[in-house]
Amino acid sequence: AIRTLETSTLDHSIETITDRVNTLGVSESTVQPYGLGDNEILVELPGISDPEKVEDAIKSTSKLAVYAVVNVGYSLGLKNEPILDLAAVSAGFVLRAVAGGVATGVALTDWFLIVASFGSLLIVTGKRSGEKQLLAEQRADAGAVRQSLGLYTPSFLRSVRTLSAAVTVTAYCLWAFDRAAHLHPGRDPIWFQLTILPFTIALLHVMRLLDSGAGAAPEELALRDHRLQLYGLCWVGLFAVGVYAT
Repeated sequence: AIRTLETSTLDHSIETITDRVNTLGVSESTVQPYGLGDNEILVELPGISDPEKVEDAIKSTSKLAVYAVVNVGYSLGLKNEPILDLAAVSAGFVLRAVAGGVATGVALTDWFLIVASFGSLLIVTGKRSGEKQLLAEQRADAGAVRQSLGLYTPSFLRSVRTLSAAVTVTAYCLWAFDRAAHLHPGRDPIWFQLTILPFTIALLHVMRLLDSGAGAAPEELALRDHRLQLYGLCWVGLFAVGVYAT
């Protein structure tokens, strides 16, 4: 099964890269497997004088290919594997953010990727906790609904949420101080640092809701929780002042 997945992924990647290369208007290009079983791809583009343009096109393609691999892997069996199902769903959210950065030409920092990764893990784990609690209230077998769900204990899911929140807050704090120093060298207007307050309060608010079992439908939290929306507005205001402060 693994070999079939590798072959399917390689074929899909070659097809996707070929489509991207064709948009560059290159004639007689070569995109084919390379090496002996190493899952490498050879790309030859005769007459190309701008390698950075090609690199950007292939990088964006590789991100789409990784997203496809994660989705296929999740459907084929990762959804039934404890921990791996959390990682796969979280990776899907992060890859969407990365694809958005590529599409808009916005460079994503390492801090952003860490915050997005562990923030996604927090929400996904909270969703599993909420689903498990709902099924327990209905006296339904969690393993029958989702195989991996029956293998999680409440204490384990709580530990993952705590770990994810701790890393998310730490990475965000480091980003805020780094961003302030980058945009305002030699000065310290503290607006970016102040965004840590609404960010942390909002995260604690979300953790409280997740701990109460309200995370089964996380999209409802963003759309209906007025406190969370208020914290978000405070964050946006401080961030905007930090960007445009002179």
